[in-house]
Amino acid sequence: MKKLIMLTILSVFLAACTGFLVKEPDWIPAGPAFAPYKGKVDLFSDPKQITKPYGNLGMARLRGVPKKEKDIKDSIDTMTKFAATKGATGMLVAQEPEGDGTTGTVMIVGYPIKYKDSVTPEDQKAIDEFNLIGVVDDYKK
Repeated sequence: MKKLIMLTILSVFLAACTGFLVKEPDWIPAGPAFAPYKGKVDLFSDPKQITKPYGNLGMARLRGVPKKEKDIKDSIDTMTKFAATKGATGMLVAQEPEGDGTTGTVMIVGYPIKYKDSVTPEDQKAIDEFNLIGVVDDYKK
């Protein structure tokens, strides 16, 4: 019985020490897949900060992030690395309260972007292949 109590206490202690474990974000793509970006992804908190022409690659979000500075920073770091895997050269980031705002957690939302001056010929081919405008125009008729 003592061992069971000690194991329970140890489990609770270890769980409390680990903090928020950052997982992979939910991803909703808005265009074709691009090769991963190897450079530093620029971060923005306001669209007015973005001074270059760009295209939006989609939306990424992490839910259940504790309202602790370290956890939020870790989540933004995870989102930035994730955005780079999608070919993003920049990302607009926002923080939104979850539920009625009393949960103690937030949702981190990222909009990965790709600067138009960083589009390679391979990227342009992917964009052209993804082009759905004709389908949408036919659908509206």
